[in-house]
Amino acid sequence: MLLVSFTGAQSTGKSTLLDMCMSLLFGNSERDAYTSPVRDKWVFIPEVTRLIKRQYGVNINEQGSDDTQLLILNQHLINTIQYKQNRFKEGSHYMMDRCIMDGYVYSKYLHSHGRIEDSTMNIAESMYRRLLPSLDAIFYTHPEDIPIQDDGERSIDPDFRDEIISIYDDLRSEGWYGVGGDFVILKGTPVERMELIKAKLRELGATF
Repeated sequence: MLLVSFTGAQSTGKSTLLDMCMSLLFGNSERDAYTSPVRDKWVFIPEVTRLIKRQYGVNINEQGSDDTQLLILNQHLINTIQYKQNRFKEGSHYMMDRCIMDGYVYSKYLHSHGRIEDSTMNIAESMYRRLLPSLDAIFYTHPEDIPIQDDGERSIDPDFRDEIISIYDDLRSEGWYGVGGDFVILKGTPVERMELIKAKLRELGATF
């Protein structure tokens, strides 16, 4: 069974592609996947950061704090543990909107700006190294030609987005700290990106 995820800076098309994948693999794009395994045994996890904001009222984006990041990191751990449990009980594939790579990248940004303590950053790095190898594939949504869109929750600060993209670029040059699964860079239109996703899923043995 597969554990795959999108990763990338805000407003680079992750949610759009997840919805397209839900339509492809489930037949609709209703984003209630936290509760329901779906047809062909796929489970979609469309929220992490916004879920945390709604549940606990913490600040997110460039205003994130130690509490924010610790809650987000914990949710990434929960998602991975749930996948491992369901893999043996129900045989479900999991597809996530974000993964521990996002948690690590945004923690690096907040740490560099004095928003989180060294101890929180150390936890982020430990979780990154621990959880990343669990992923069979990571789909990086390249920011090329995608403008920032205001959805009422994501940051629309271009400097913040550019710095996040720069951290991803640095990770890429460092070899992503030993990604366990395949790393796929998604470029082009949403349709072109979907073709790359479908090709990788088929290569990994998924059927749809």
